[in-house]
Amino acid sequence: MEKTTFSRALAEYGFPPEACLSLSRDMDKLQKCEKSAALLSEYREKYAARTRFSFRDAAERLANAGKDAGVHPYASEMLFYLALAPQLRAFYADYPNGEELFFGAMSDLVCKAHECQTVFGVWGSFVAIWFSRFYDFSLFTLGRLEFCLVPCPFDCTEDGLAIKKGEPCIDVHIPSRERLTRASLRDAYARAAAFFAEKLTGHPTVFRCESWLLADFHDEMLPPDSGILTFAHDYRFRRQAPAEGDLWRIFGSEDTDRPETLSENTTLRRAYKARLCAKLPVYGGEGLFFYDHYPKGI
Repeated sequence: MEKTTFSRALAEYGFPPEACLSLSRDMDKLQKCEKSAALLSEYREKYAARTRFSFRDAAERLANAGKDAGVHPYASEMLFYLALAPQLRAFYADYPNGEELFFGAMSDLVCKAHECQTVFGVWGSFVAIWFSRFYDFSLFTLGRLEFCLVPCPFDCTEDGLAIKKGEPCIDVHIPSRERLTRASLRDAYARAAAFFAEKLTGHPTVFRCESWLLADFHDEMLPPDSGILTFAHDYRFRRQAPAEGDLWRIFGSEDTDRPETLSENTTLRRAYKARLCAKLPVYGGEGLFFYDHYPKGI
C-alpha cells in the first residue's frame, strides 16, 4: 500500500494526524526492509486465504524484523494488524452492519495507540495481541462497549432466572473512549443481547465483566454521578478480583511505585493517589447481571 493511501486509511479509521504521520513513516520503513516487507506480504496472503496462524507469533516476527528497519516493536505490532485491516473490512462485509463492526474494531486500535503514546511515547500498541480477537471474530464492538461469549464463572440465581457455571454468557470489555453514561450502556447492552441471541438460545442473557472498574471501594471514593459507578452498579452479583496492574490505566504511566509522586489532576487520580498513599489495598472486581432484569427505561 502506498504511503499516502495508507495514511488516508488511518485517518478514516480515526487515528489522529500525528499518529497517521508516525505510523505511515514506520510502515514505509517496514516496506523498504526486505525481511519485514516479506513478512507483511506473507501474512496478508495467509489472512486473506483464511489460513490459520498464530497472531502473536506473526506480530512478534514482524516486530523483530522491524528493529532492523528502525521501527519500534510497539509500532511494528500495531502495523501488523493495520496491514491486515483492508482484508478484515472485506470479511466484515458478510456481517449485518459489517462496516459498523469494522470501524468498531478500528476504534479499539485507536484507543490502544493513544494509550501507548501516553505511557511510552510511541504510536503503536504494547497489548497488540488483544486485537487478534477482533481479527478472528470472537470479539465485537457494539456501541460503547466490546463483547464476546465466555463460560459463566459461577452459578447465579435471581427471581426465577438461573445460570450455571460454564454456561455461555456475554463478557464485557470497556475501551478507553468517551464517558460511560446510562444511555450509552443501555444501547450497548441492547445491541449485544440481540447480536448474541441465537447463540444463547436456551440460556438466559447474562452479562459478565471482570475489571478494575468493579472494585467495591469506588463507592467510598468517587462522586455519585461517576461514570465508573454508573457502569459498576449494573452488576448485581459481584466479588473481588485481582487488579492485574491496572494503575497505568488510571495514571497514564507504568511508574506507579511511588504514590506520592503521582499526578492528581483528575478526580479519579486524586482518589487513587490518596488510597495508595494511605497504603490501602487496590483490587478489581468481577460481576454479572441478568439482562431480563436490566432497566430498559430512561
